[in-house]
Amino acid sequence: MLKFRLATLDEVIPLRHEILRKGRPVETAFFPEDKESETRHFGLFDESGVIACCLTIIPKNYKENDAWQLRGMATRADLQGNGVGSQLVEKAIDFMQEVQSKSIIWCNAREAACRFYEKLGWKIDSEKFDIDPIGPHYKMLKVLE
Repeated sequence: MLKFRLATLDEVIPLRHEILRKGRPVETAFFPEDKESETRHFGLFDESGVIACCLTIIPKNYKENDAWQLRGMATRADLQGNGVGSQLVEKAIDFMQEVQSKSIIWCNAREAACRFYEKLGWKIDSEKFDIDPIGPHYKMLKVLE
């Protein structure tokens, strides 16, 4: 059973680096907003306290709408495809909505992750664009209730 909780930046960086920035310097796994006061890092942790999945939510407007931005979504390779990421996204959104309700959550989704977000009710909201050196992305969003 995985436990959901707020995570520290020190807890999420190794997983972010391993999954999202493998083979690149660890510094590339840090985001400018990571240490801002309203930024929140979340994780699902196994019984031994090891992080299994992580994501970060940042308050950042989307097309002039009050919104959250999801960044740094990463799941340990051995747990991918088992619903772990979906569970974390939903729990993190619920947590953030309790803190301060926003109307939209959005992300820059890797092309390969679009189906994951679509299954959670997110919609593609842009043409394909490239983030060098990571690859093709789409802006995706979900309207929050």
